[in-house]
Amino acid sequence: MLFDFRCSKGHVFEKNVSSDTRELPCSECGEAAQRLISVPTLKIPFNGDYPGASYKWARYHAKGSKKY
Repeated sequence: MLFDFRCSKGHVFEKNVSSDTRELPCSECGEAAQRLISVPTLKIPFNGDYPGASYKWARYHAKGSKKY
């Protein structure tokens, strides 16, 4: 998994490591770098629908429910 790390000198870098790795040497200065807590990136696979198709469906159904 890809994680962000920061050393005591403020250098920030990414490294592909196992999820139990909490500390690495800094890639710039060699100081101990701690793993940062960051927001995970979610990539939704493209299933053939054009982007925004689900929003179009939601708008269509919201519009239809206003009739009642």
